[in-house]
Amino acid sequence: MIRFLKFAFIPLLITGIAGAQLYKAQNGFTRWKGGGFGMYSEMHYNLNQIWLNDQLIEQEQLPEELSKSFKRKPSDAHANLILKELASDFPDAEKLQLWRPTFNLESMTYSRKLVYEYKPHAD
Repeated sequence: MIRFLKFAFIPLLITGIAGAQLYKAQNGFTRWKGGGFGMYSEMHYNLNQIWLNDQLIEQEQLPEELSKSFKRKPSDAHANLILKELASDFPDAEKLQLWRPTFNLESMTYSRKLVYEYKPHAD
């Protein structure tokens, strides 16, 4: 029994830690926040872009914490807060989108991917 623990403890420990990291990266954490080495597999969420009615929303137009939380984990609740914050500039908001920049190493192209879309008056 001691021999088994002597040789199996380290591999079991590593497997347990790796499993915990995979779980965290898939359930509630971003690869950058709590997801471990996965942070090197995607661009930082702070580079995500918020678009309203096909117009880029500049960083200065929103409170920093609201912008960060929406870029990290977009939700309808965050979208509503953003629409309220920007209501004077955009009274007829039709859609709020979050785009993530992507880079394809094979073709050496930079593009963006739609991550989230919210339509406030969707039926």
